[in-house]
Amino acid sequence: ADGKLDNAYTNDGLTLLVPSYALWKHLIYSDVYGLNQKPSLIPQPQSLKWNDGAFPLYSCQSIVMKDKSLQKEAAFLQKIISEKGWRMDIRAAPKTNRPYIELRLGEVASPQLSHEAYRINVTGDKVELIANTPHGIFNAIQTLSQLMRDGSMISTCEITDWPAFSWRGYMVDVGRNY
Repeated sequence: ADGKLDNAYTNDGLTLLVPSYALWKHLIYSDVYGLNQKPSLIPQPQSLKWNDGAFPLYSCQSIVMKDKSLQKEAAFLQKIISEKGWRMDIRAAPKTNRPYIELRLGEVASPQLSHEAYRINVTGDKVELIANTPHGIFNAIQTLSQLMRDGSMISTCEITDWPAFSWRGYMVDVGRNY
């Protein structure tokens, strides 16, 4: 309103702070690379609702998992995030007042293949990956990795998904189906 930047993004009204650059990158990323405004997810989830805001991946320091059966999935997510340039610890509880990513087994209703169903809730302060089984968490991580396309922030959203078909295939003997 007064022609200066918000205090959350600057200390003097003119110079950008590190979180400001991450937000700026997130906002212009799709225009610079000629992409859709929001990430295209493959396969398209059963339910997807975009919200206003973004989760700051750059300031997240922990992947929270209370169930030891999710250790393998947490390590896999940690590897994906480290490839984006960020270091995260796997913990049983989040650090106070810090953004975090949580992997959790819970009830996700689906009309079919419930063992592969998952839900992702991305807010400004946490990302929740909830599934009925560790395999569902693995599927959620695949979708989350697509949401991290700029490597610094994740657009807030709510996703619920399960496989549309019981079979899997990718160009398996396409000549026969032609």
